[in-house]
Amino acid sequence: MIRTARSNAHRALGLVLALALSLAALAGCSAPAAETDRGSAGSSGSANENGSAQAQKKAKVEEGVEAPDFEFETMDGQTAELSDYRGKVVVLTFWATWCGYCMRDMPELDKIDQAFDSVQIVAINRGDRNADAQAKAEELGYDFAWGLDEDGAIEALYPASGIPYTVVIDENGVVSTVFAGSAQDMYSYLEMAVTKAGA
Repeated sequence: MIRTARSNAHRALGLVLALALSLAALAGCSAPAAETDRGSAGSSGSANENGSAQAQKKAKVEEGVEAPDFEFETMDGQTAELSDYRGKVVVLTFWATWCGYCMRDMPELDKIDQAFDSVQIVAINRGDRNADAQAKAEELGYDFAWGLDEDGAIEALYPASGIPYTVVIDENGVVSTVFAGSAQDMYSYLEMAVTKAGA
């Protein structure tokens, strides 16, 4: 009897721990908490000969600092830079086709895009094959600046433990708000953030 009770107690404890770990893993995408101290977990990117990609992985993207500039390939094969949108409030979001929270946020981002003429949505795909990312962007049909991060170089500049990961940048190129994760009615959070950034 004692062994059975202990065995049942251990099983129950194991289930509780498993549930707690599952909830902790989901927590990163459950609320759009503003981030000010981001580590390098979940980042990738190949270091070049001088090791600068490795140094970039450790860089913090936080409110009040200049947003790291980067060049990216657009879905239609052109080349653009984040700084091309200087003078507008930029909502830089990282997404993937397999990320349910990212897909839930896309219509909210589109509403922001429609509501504010001075806002530019830059949506950088992480982790998909280019063809899959392009197909999903075409299916969604939103008028965003869709970009690819095939080699992980942009992810190295904007390290995050998960996606969606969204950075609101003011018209001067300074980070105004950082969201790690998502929430119901993301529009209201984004509206406050772009208004704060000057939209």
